[in-house]
Amino acid sequence: MKSRFLLSAYIVLCLLPIGYILGYIYWHFSEEFFKYTLRYLGLCGIYFLAFVMIASFFIDRFFSQRFVKLLGVFTLFYTMAHIGIYLISEINPSDFFSEIFKRAYLFYGFLSFVLISILAISSLFYKKLFKYLSSLGYICGILGSIHMMLASKIPSLLSYGFFAIFLFLLCHRLLKRKI
Repeated sequence: MKSRFLLSAYIVLCLLPIGYILGYIYWHFSEEFFKYTLRYLGLCGIYFLAFVMIASFFIDRFFSQRFVKLLGVFTLFYTMAHIGIYLISEINPSDFFSEIFKRAYLFYGFLSFVLISILAISSLFYKKLFKYLSSLGYICGILGSIHMMLASKIPSLLSYGFFAIFLFLLCHRLLKRKI
């Protein structure tokens, strides 16, 4: 009973950003809506990825494996929503792949999305393979923060902060393995 209640609470908390976007649509819909939503969903994706990577250090101490897996699924959900809004609002979907190779920030973001998708699929269906691929999450975070830096004309302190967090987590993992 307690486990189901916690799982339901986790799902509701992970869906709060969608509620925020729906509220924004209701109160402030304008032509800037897509730009705002695109940025917001991208931030949700990188926040969830950071939560996953930080929580993975504390599995069995503070967080359960189910909770970390749920955060990973929501990371994929928000990154897919981010790419979907980009396809709807910014470019013609038929030009998607040509645009990726023209702009560096799109390439880094798409590469991060592909790696997140591989991690999510292997986490849900191929657990033995996920054990070997799980360190790719740090690379996803670094690529996502580079995407965030390059996407804005003036990189924010937040994008540098995410880059530092993911780089620190990667270095910590490598030193822990003594590679």
